[in-house]
Amino acid sequence: MPPLALSNSDLDKPAANTALTRMTIQCRLLPYWEIIVENPAGITCRDIFCTIHDSLHTTLTDAERDIYVTDRRRAKVQEAFTKRCRDTPELDEYTRQRGMMRVDLLEGKRIFMGLSRPPDEGEFWVLDMGAPLSRH
Repeated sequence: MPPLALSNSDLDKPAANTALTRMTIQCRLLPYWEIIVENPAGITCRDIFCTIHDSLHTTLTDAERDIYVTDRRRAKVQEAFTKRCRDTPELDEYTRQRGMMRVDLLEGKRIFMGLSRPPDEGEFWVLDMGAPLSRH
């Protein structure tokens, strides 16, 4: 399925059928960070997308890179970083200067695929990420 662009009216819709003011999101691929979405007026889809984006586009500190970019993962994480830079040629140098980010730890899985609420796993939502469709 091709990516879907959402309209502003879609983005500003409530994120759930019941009023949510706080939401904890966990990504199984990045279990070290929780993503907390808050809006006292009720969480919108825009709140969720912006908070996920901001969290995943946080530059890794040297200490985080030492911990999470293990020798076993180094090549895949570096490849994801290089591809992310290359995918925005007009921002390539800017992206490189900002450095490796949490999204690079997803090893190329940087497309939002959805949120689910697993039964019996606590009060959090699970973020599902996937790889972008290849361009031919």
